[in-house]
Amino acid sequence: MRQIDGPLDDTVPAKRSITLRDLLTFRLGIGAVIAPPGSFPIQKAIEAAGLAPGPNPPILAPDEWMSRLSSLPLVHQPGESWMYHTGSDILGVLLSRASGMTLEKF
Repeated sequence: MRQIDGPLDDTVPAKRSITLRDLLTFRLGIGAVIAPPGSFPIQKAIEAAGLAPGPNPPILAPDEWMSRLSSLPLVHQPGESWMYHTGSDILGVLLSRASGMTLEKF
């Protein structure tokens, strides 16, 4: 997305791929938008996808969670800006896949 308050289809290609460092530093380009719920179109899209952060997150299989996340546009170019939350969720999926175990077992 070019601007956080812009329409979801006002996008540009990512300048580069998201790296492990981006995940570890929460600069992957998407995450929780710290504003009242529904303030921006991306927040509404995250909620509609069932991925809104909160005290009772949805229980989704990792593949379903990643599929839903990948349907959303990035808010920032990878590496450009810190956004809370989503990087740790993706790291959980990555650890599970790399270890061959569920995250809970890992």
